[in-house]
Amino acid sequence: MGFIALAVWVLTTFVIEILQIKSKKIRDFTDGKTTTLIKDGKILEDNMRKERLTIDELMEQLRSKNVFKVSDVEFAIMETSGEINVLLAKDKQPVTLKDLNMLQLPEKEPTAIIMDGLVMEQQMAYMGITQQWLDAKLKEKSLTVKDVFFAQGELYIDQYSDNVQMSKVQDSNQAVLTLLEQCTTELQKLALNSSEQQRKQLYELCSHNLKEAIQEMQPVNSSNS
Repeated sequence: MGFIALAVWVLTTFVIEILQIKSKKIRDFTDGKTTTLIKDGKILEDNMRKERLTIDELMEQLRSKNVFKVSDVEFAIMETSGEINVLLAKDKQPVTLKDLNMLQLPEKEPTAIIMDGLVMEQQMAYMGITQQWLDAKLKEKSLTVKDVFFAQGELYIDQYSDNVQMSKVQDSNQAVLTLLEQCTTELQKLALNSSEQQRKQLYELCSHNLKEAIQEMQPVNSSNS
């Protein structure tokens, strides 16, 4: 009984990790989302309360980034890990040669416009990027949205195929599914052969949980086929 419970726990953890890699929605659900704490030099008190962060803790984090004035901050974002990253206002950033011939325009928060092969329409609207512009940029690189793992700003692109053969990934996915299906079959056999009602119910529950995990993985697996 203890071994079965341990095996189910390990398999469940493994399945969740795979789903997190494959789906942004699942990552958002399990890991949470980033939170903007400062925008245009203004502390967002509601977001501070949401993250249960005090002003002393915020200032300590800013000082660790060599930032001592809130007014110098364009954006401060709390990552899902709890770390706070800071983007200084344009006129507070170190000057480069490029800056000497560049207008000081308001800078928008860098944001993803494609994730996991899906267009982030809300982020595109925020950045002022049109679908036509995005399609043209992708066409220049002979890509479609489905080819893109991650794209940001104007325009950084990371493809699914970076030094990875997708067929190998698909084979790995299928191997995991096959293993889970075998475990489900074995649990069903144990349930049928068990004379103890408590053990029988445990095997049936484990089998049911694995079936649900397999169903969750199937769309993810098939979408990459």
